[in-house]
Amino acid sequence: MEENTMLYKLKEMEYVEKIAEKINNISLSGSGQIVDQLKQIFVK
Repeated sequence: MEENTMLYKLKEMEYVEKIAEKINNISLSGSGQIVDQLKQIFVK
C-alpha cells in the first residue's frame, strides 16, 4: 500500500466512511487547514 498512492487514498476514504456511519453530524472548527485536508482526500 505504501507504493500505491491510489490504494492508500481509497483506504483513507473507507475509514472516513466507517466513521461517518457511526455519527450523525460533523462539526469542524479551527483553521482552514482541516477543510483543505478533507478536500484533498475527496476532491481530485
